[in-house]
Amino acid sequence: DACLTRPMLTFATLSQSSKTIEREDINEEKPEVCMKYKLSQKGIVAAGIAEIHPLVITDCMIKWNFFSIFSSKQIAMILSAFSDVKIQQDLRSHSTNIENEPIVSEHINEISRIFVTYENMEKDMNMRTGIDYSNPINFDMPDYINQWWDCDDELKCKIFLQNSLTEKGVSMGDFTKAVLKISAIVAELSTSAEKCGELNLVKKLSLID
Repeated sequence: DACLTRPMLTFATLSQSSKTIEREDINEEKPEVCMKYKLSQKGIVAAGIAEIHPLVITDCMIKWNFFSIFSSKQIAMILSAFSDVKIQQDLRSHSTNIENEPIVSEHINEISRIFVTYENMEKDMNMRTGIDYSNPINFDMPDYINQWWDCDDELKCKIFLQNSLTEKGVSMGDFTKAVLKISAIVAELSTSAEKCGELNLVKKLSLID
């Protein structure tokens, strides 16, 4: 392990999540102090996430015991809230209340509150991470994914694409991009879950792609 003169301040250290420091035997004759860094569970998960805010989704995964109570469909709905599909401001939802899925709605609204926590943290510490907190959650996509998941034949798919999406002016191309975004997030979460030994989540995620 390389010798570090001082640990770097990272967003992960701010969340008290990332690194457990274990000092190795120090030879007092050496001018440098060698420190061994060991990632915590939260650090392992967050380090593998690049598609979306790594600390927000990591907080969710650990707090919710790696999505243990959710089905594959429900996980896909939750992840769709991170997609950046453009919807007209006057048509955009600002909270979610998905029919027959109260637990998903509740947890998506919780994600929104976690975003506020990190936004305030950045402001308090005068940080500029480049993350856009203006509209971090898409409250409309989870309902679309809820409907899309149940389209099990060509006719149902056509009806959904021609009718449901047009209500808020979402194009087929934008919806396709959102689905690909979910797929990319799933790939990252699957890798992180596997590193943490959470094979049940890995299995659930495999059913989404």
